[in-house]
Amino acid sequence: MQEHRIARDAWTTNVHCIVHTVEWMDRIALALKGKTVLEIGAHRGSLMQPMNKRGVTWIGIQANPDSDCIFKPIPVIDYLDAIEGYKNTADFIFVAWPAYTMRGFDFMPIALAAKKYDIPLLIVAERRVLTSSPSDLWDNQLHGGYRLIQAKEYEPDRWRGVRDSLWVLVDEKHLKEDGDRTKFLL
Repeated sequence: MQEHRIARDAWTTNVHCIVHTVEWMDRIALALKGKTVLEIGAHRGSLMQPMNKRGVTWIGIQANPDSDCIFKPIPVIDYLDAIEGYKNTADFIFVAWPAYTMRGFDFMPIALAAKKYDIPLLIVAERRVLTSSPSDLWDNQLHGGYRLIQAKEYEPDRWRGVRDSLWVLVDEKHLKEDGDRTKFLL
């Protein structure tokens, strides 16, 4: 067990990005089995094969993906055009650490496109930490007509240095006064 703790500490100290554990992939895949997920900013495509093997149709897209990826995401020029193209196919849109994986792109139009097309947006990020998600995302909930709901049952695993949560951006029209989340439960 000591080796695992040392490896995790080294990873979180040097990588600064979501850590996809087998346990987390199993949990989220169970909830998304049979669904189609469009991952925006898939970076090196690390979730594509494991999630497809678990029964989730996982489509990764990335502007300028690395050339040495084993599972190369679909290269795109514009994320908004890609969302438009998948709007009738994707059951969910997924993004992990958008401020990191989508450097150079404004994330707010992507979040608002998910709302516009009524596709729940799953975001793995630390709450209100600029290195993982833009403050605009949190600050514009009231005026943007959406809410960010923490899906605690699907949080990534945590240990020293990792404070990520899974958030669901959902159109407020799907929220009821009593807090019913049935529309966007995974």
